[in-house]
Amino acid sequence: MDYSKEIKLKAPSSMAVRVQIAELLSGSPSIAGAAALGVCWRGAGAPGVRWKTGKAADYGTAVFDKLLESGMSWSRLNELAVEAVGLISAGLPTDEEEATAMGNSEAPGGSESTS
Repeated sequence: MDYSKEIKLKAPSSMAVRVQIAELLSGSPSIAGAAALGVCWRGAGAPGVRWKTGKAADYGTAVFDKLLESGMSWSRLNELAVEAVGLISAGLPTDEEEATAMGNSEAPGGSESTS
């Protein structure tokens, strides 16, 4: 496959998949990037590795190895992985959105005493 051509990426709809990959970023960014690339890749040339819930690192490692073995350069893999991680991250809630959803946000203006 000619990996220099455009590769279509789209973030997965599953928030659980996104969170598992985001959690992997702090410990193993290269493997997390490969996992993100694998779940975001749409169309021809996709790595053909199956996602297993709770196994983001195993999945990322398999995608990473498969792409390098099939002739993708290290720099192209990293370029696409950065783009895929961006797509994954863009769909995650911010800390503020998460706090609001959990009912832990303060009222606008904070709390004031009237004594």
